[in-house]
Amino acid sequence: MEGVVQGSETSDPLLVILDTVTLAAFLLGVLLSVLIGISTAVHSYQEKEQKMTEEKSQTPQKTALRESINGVANMAPSNVSIAKLSIEGISKLSPTNSVPTPAAAPATPSTPAGEKK
Repeated sequence: MEGVVQGSETSDPLLVILDTVTLAAFLLGVLLSVLIGISTAVHSYQEKEQKMTEEKSQTPQKTALRESINGVANMAPSNVSIAKLSIEGISKLSPTNSVPTPAAAPATPSTPAGEKK
């Protein structure tokens, strides 16, 4: 190191080797990270595909469909008279026919800005 500082040596062979090893280790780490990412993505895709295949292979039960259709009757309002009153009350919301009186006009006539007296 002293030789490099004094200018008598341009490079240290040990530092060149260590730089090369460091660069190789970094590139190996990047490569392994990419491989792990690709492997994880493929595995996740395959799991989702298997789940979807299992879901498609199950046939829906007809009893559940019948229960669903029969449940439509339960959705009817329990108190029909309240709904009927609500609809009949719509006519009360119409506006009244009273016309507001216009505001009083100014007593003095105005002249246009470009016109002089």
